[in-house]
Amino acid sequence: MIQVTVKIGGGLCGINKHEFFYHEVQKNTSVEEFLTILSEHVGDDVLKPTVIVVLNGVKLSQREIRERKLEDRDMISLFGALVGG
Repeated sequence: MIQVTVKIGGGLCGINKHEFFYHEVQKNTSVEEFLTILSEHVGDDVLKPTVIVVLNGVKLSQREIRERKLEDRDMISLFGALVGG
């Protein structure tokens, strides 16, 4: 098992301020698989294509979300897309 730090904010899942928590998953879990697991705990908002996914400070593309495997102590930040003018 590996431990991943999760940061959710920006109105995603009804969370207006940033919240941090830890989640354990199997080694070799992809970011995409992790988001599916996470959705069972915080809701389906994390699966929307408009969600911004940042891994260890680097924004991931959709391809990277599918292919990137998580490592112990990775940090995933999830934010709702912000719009305005």
